[in-house]
Amino acid sequence: MKRLAALCRGVRGLSGGIVAVLLLAAISVPSQSQMTPPGVPAAARVSPYCFGATGDGCSQLGGPAGRVAYCRPALGTSELECMVSAGSIEHDSCCFLHPQGRGCSNSAAGGAGNGAFCAVEWDKAQDRLRRGLYWTRRFSPQARNTSGVVDFNTVCAPAGTIVAAGDQAYCCGRQAVPTSETDLNGIQRLRCR
Repeated sequence: MKRLAALCRGVRGLSGGIVAVLLLAAISVPSQSQMTPPGVPAAARVSPYCFGATGDGCSQLGGPAGRVAYCRPALGTSELECMVSAGSIEHDSCCFLHPQGRGCSNSAAGGAGNGAFCAVEWDKAQDRLRRGLYWTRRFSPQARNTSGVVDFNTVCAPAGTIVAAGDQAYCCGRQAVPTSETDLNGIQRLRCR
């Protein structure tokens, strides 16, 4: 707060728009320790394994009861091949910040949790899965990501992947071209370059 007050004193006489931009720039991003509320039990936090992939952690058959398999062993390696979508990436990032958000808690199977947080990301993940707009990427089941930031190179959609309009930022080349395909709502699909 002291830093913000000093900033305000230093910008007297500037137009309101400039002051607003400077004030927004002065707001700091919370540190990692501030992002996960200390009162949230460890079991309720988002899994640090296969971070960004669809499902709870490295979801495979044979896991806890009720777990759906979104990963399978990658032949000839110790890695897993997991489904990824723009929604799963966004949902995992949101759950890191809001562990009790919709569909975030390990005990919140089926999308339970506080609908005020991560509901949009949860719905997007469900939508992309339902419409087949996902791709597979390899993950090490032993690799932990506790940063809350999805590793783009690990989760990006390879060239040729079909994505929804607006999801081209998740293409490895960060570009996509229109296809002649449309979804059931008549929205054009894109192919990653």
